[in-house]
Amino acid sequence: MAEKVPRQGIQVEGASFRAWRRDMREAQKFIEQERARSLRQLTPEQSLQIYRALWARSYQQYDYSQPSPMVQRVQRVFRRYMEAQQRDPTR
Repeated sequence: MAEKVPRQGIQVEGASFRAWRRDMREAQKFIEQERARSLRQLTPEQSLQIYRALWARSYQQYDYSQPSPMVQRVQRVFRRYMEAQQRDPTR
């Protein structure tokens, strides 16, 4: 049995933490509204220009001939699932 380790760190008052979380949610809503507003103001040409710039920048950073790390993780999960199915078909 694992030994219980006492928690270390900062003690936070519950009411203060809940107020902070509420404020963070409000801030996130405001940020999303501002983002949407700024994107709505773009012309199609500006949007295309930004898209092409982002694509050019990301194309240099990634090897698009290989699956993404996320796809590789999903493939590993399915591979382990299929192996488990072969060992025990009732799973």
